[in-house]
Amino acid sequence: MIVAGCGSKTTAPAGAAASQLASIVIQPVHAPLERAVDGTIEAVNQATVSAQTSGRVSEILYDVNDVVPAGAVMVRLKGTEQRAGLQGAQAAVTEARARGAEAATSYQRAADLYQRRVVSKAQLDQATASRDAAAARLAAAEAGLTAAREGVGYTEIRAPYGGVITKRLVEVGETVGPGRR
Repeated sequence: MIVAGCGSKTTAPAGAAASQLASIVIQPVHAPLERAVDGTIEAVNQATVSAQTSGRVSEILYDVNDVVPAGAVMVRLKGTEQRAGLQGAQAAVTEARARGAEAATSYQRAADLYQRRVVSKAQLDQATASRDAAAARLAAAEAGLTAAREGVGYTEIRAPYGGVITKRLVEVGETVGPGRR
């Protein structure tokens, strides 16, 4: 019995002989493992990677013709200024939080005294302004901290995508700046 199609219940007639079917003999053929072809290989993506901050090159982790995975650190900069800026920004946030807590306490005290008619409305307004200014200083200090962290991150130059390095235009010890190749 021969099945005519997948899932079909149609079959060939019971009397069909196997001798009526065509058959072929397959012969092995030796094929070369390699073939030489002419062609050009071009990169799909190509980028010139440069520093986004100033600093001295302290380490080069990949060289020409090295395969680099996406996101890998290729070059490190010394970044002393950036780390000092980060420490300063962290200190500014700590100070702003302390001043904010002090201003909030002063405001609460002034609000309680104002309800008991011990202090004037002007003194309450002054305490309110001090509290709001302290909150604004904290927000500015936190924004500065975010920027400082970003600056420290710029001391590591990372591969935008995986690929092969075709040129290197800096050496260890050289000073680089934003946009320099």
